[in-house]
Amino acid sequence: MKLTHSPLRFLPAGLLTAAAVAFTILITKVDVQSVGPEGSSVGFATLNAQVHTAFGFNQTFFSLSELLGVLPFLTIAFFLLVALVELLRRRSLKKLPRELFLLFGFYAVVLALYLLFEKLALNFRPVILDGEGLEASYPSSHTLFALTLCGSALLVLPRLFDKTHPGLVKLARAALALLALAVVFTRLFSGVHWLTDIFGGLLISAALLAWLSAFLPPAKQPAASSSRDN
Repeated sequence: MKLTHSPLRFLPAGLLTAAAVAFTILITKVDVQSVGPEGSSVGFATLNAQVHTAFGFNQTFFSLSELLGVLPFLTIAFFLLVALVELLRRRSLKKLPRELFLLFGFYAVVLALYLLFEKLALNFRPVILDGEGLEASYPSSHTLFALTLCGSALLVLPRLFDKTHPGLVKLARAALALLALAVVFTRLFSGVHWLTDIFGGLLISAALLAWLSAFLPPAKQPAASSSRDN
């Protein structure tokens, strides 16, 4: 039990956060060139330009990524419903599972970071869509939301439902993992982001999920295994 509650559980989150911050700074300092639309600048320009030239813009992948990108938000609706059912059953906010409070706080942090990066506009898209002009592209918001929303559900579902619906939890987790990967890959191959936008989204999402994992209560062991231990 001491190891479970050790401060060392925050070490992976701290390291990933440091890596995400360092990479975010690097994209504003390393090989910055005006290779984007309307002369917009981008870091790691040589690498980004080569990858974008190789893949170009793909309307099919773009449309697919737009469609798939909506699905992770259904996890928010699901956990809101779970919270409502639990509130009606327990008749007190204080009695709701701690996991739900942490999850909704996590959503707020993700949203705040998204809004911050939209305001900072560290990079702009390599393409201009529908005549909208330059749009902030770092990190890829589709990557950020897909990984954080699906990833947080992967962490919370077994803690809430493994005892009652273990089979459904396994199925849901597999579907969520595939959905997150599909969003990331279709967004990458759509050509509406630089490679570093996708990688930055991966790093930031990993750091956020590591913090959530560190604060979540330990997953409960199945009753069958505990009885064998006795």
